[in-house]
Amino acid sequence: MVEFSYFCISGQRCPTRTMEKQLDLIGIGECLVEFSHTGSGNYQIGYSGDVLNALAAAGRLGLSTGLLSAIGDDPFTSGLLDILQDDGIDLSHCPVLDSKPNGVYFISLDAMGIPTFHFLRKYSAAREMFNVQPMDELIEYVHSARALLFSSIPIAIIEHAEKLFHLLETVRGKTIIGFDLNIRPVLWNNVGELNSILDRLAPLVDVLFVSNEDDNVLFGPRHTHEAVEDYARRGFQEIVFRRGGATTMVRCKGEQFEVPVPHIPKIIDSTGAEIGRAHV
Repeated sequence: MVEFSYFCISGQRCPTRTMEKQLDLIGIGECLVEFSHTGSGNYQIGYSGDVLNALAAAGRLGLSTGLLSAIGDDPFTSGLLDILQDDGIDLSHCPVLDSKPNGVYFISLDAMGIPTFHFLRKYSAAREMFNVQPMDELIEYVHSARALLFSSIPIAIIEHAEKLFHLLETVRGKTIIGFDLNIRPVLWNNVGELNSILDRLAPLVDVLFVSNEDDNVLFGPRHTHEAVEDYARRGFQEIVFRRGGATTMVRCKGEQFEVPVPHIPKIIDSTGAEIGRAHV
């Protein structure tokens, strides 16, 4: 058995937990095929998704990672698998499903360089991730990791989302649970549904990640301090509130402070999706 302890972002020591951990981070979500418009009717193909971006970044920092999802069986599968394997992501709980496509999205830039997205994911393999794998095996897999990360996207797209909540309730206290709000309004009939979902997630989540854009979509314009206090009142113990290039606001165990954001002189991709690409 390996004993480890984790620390809140504030540096305060949180309770020590003792169990065997084989992975540092498991992500739940959908990996997507990306077509990015480069002008003159040309597109370049890549592979992205919030979970893939997070796992790729963690792996490049030296952490061991795994993916809980499902992958489609289409002409893009081999390229997607190559990217996942190149980044050393464990795929033992990410089956390839026959006759199911991968989710696809297209990126267009307006005159100001602001991206717009169009998704084709209604019948994607990732929607079935909890239907094609035994729940007890998924629970055991998540238990094997120090931390779990997911966003509102799998809650919106997967079949039988109650299985995800059951997973969270079961692993709570044994694996650190991180939730990134990451709202995609197009995935919700009524984005206000997320309000009650937040209240349900608060006692299950160790760390909430939210951006000022997410907060504005859900609650409208409000001051950062007001937003952070609202999430704390809901029961979130640790809150990381991102504000683009401005300092990140953090609240942990009642302590609140700001973390500077490094200046990036040359932004390659404003969507953060530069994982692997080839021209099409």
